[in-house]
Amino acid sequence: MITLSWLAGPSVFDPRNPGHLTRVAILVIFAWWRGVSSAADAAPGQSATPAHSLVSAQNVAPERNAIPAKNPITDEDATAPGDEDAAPTAAVSNDQPIQDPLIPVNKRSFNVNQNLDQRAFHPLANLWSKAVPEPARECLGRFFDNAGVMPRFANALFQLRLRWAATELARFGINSTVGMAGLFDPADKWLGLKEHDNNFGLTLARYGVARGFYIVPPAGRPFDARDVLGGLVDSLMNPLNYVVPGSATLYKAAAHGIEGLNSRAQKQQMLDDVDRFAIDKYGAVQDAYVQKQMQQEQAVKCGE
Repeated sequence: MITLSWLAGPSVFDPRNPGHLTRVAILVIFAWWRGVSSAADAAPGQSATPAHSLVSAQNVAPERNAIPAKNPITDEDATAPGDEDAAPTAAVSNDQPIQDPLIPVNKRSFNVNQNLDQRAFHPLANLWSKAVPEPARECLGRFFDNAGVMPRFANALFQLRLRWAATELARFGINSTVGMAGLFDPADKWLGLKEHDNNFGLTLARYGVARGFYIVPPAGRPFDARDVLGGLVDSLMNPLNYVVPGSATLYKAAAHGIEGLNSRAQKQQMLDDVDRFAIDKYGAVQDAYVQKQMQQEQAVKCGE
């Protein structure tokens, strides 16, 4: 089985958890400097891998060409050879390459994550799926989404997306009351108010900050230097860090665990598809990470 805890919410190592951030502070500073300087100094087509080559299964390295025509992680159609200019993410592909100079270390961590998933996360997710009906799991997912409104609202303001900010406020007010604390989503179902996934890493991207290089921690989701710094800022926006007493740390940890387990269970079929089709799982996960980042960055830059 494959560990994709970056798709499954909070994990043992989460860059949005202030306690975990202290463990990578020095690495992040170095990663930030190295990633930005490498992107600036790289000649076209050399040290930086063009992001559109990661989107297209036909343009990745031969050992990564095992991803099917429809990537099971992102459910995005692959770009056919010669159609790169028509890809919807081409507008940002040349500006935001992915740097992976730590690939030997990252692959070791990735193997650790696979073993953890096979022995622990996958069986637990199966038990959770059997014990908790799908409608209840969906309600839990909506509840945690509703509780995470502050980073989305604040970053919409930072990005000068005032319509997004107003939408997030309206969604929170409606779903917290009529939607029973966010268990239901009448703001979307009745009024068509869609949630905009947002974070401070995307705010940095909007103003031209490069990603830095790619890091895969043991027992955690992949991220880059910009994502770590963005996660630190987002964690400071969490009101629970200020209103919940220190004695409630155990309950907060339990809530994060339930959120992660519930999200992992909801993505079970997608992760099984990755195990079934992707031969180079490390490459598939990295490609999916880049695709997701590019899609989010394009939405923020274009106001979609």
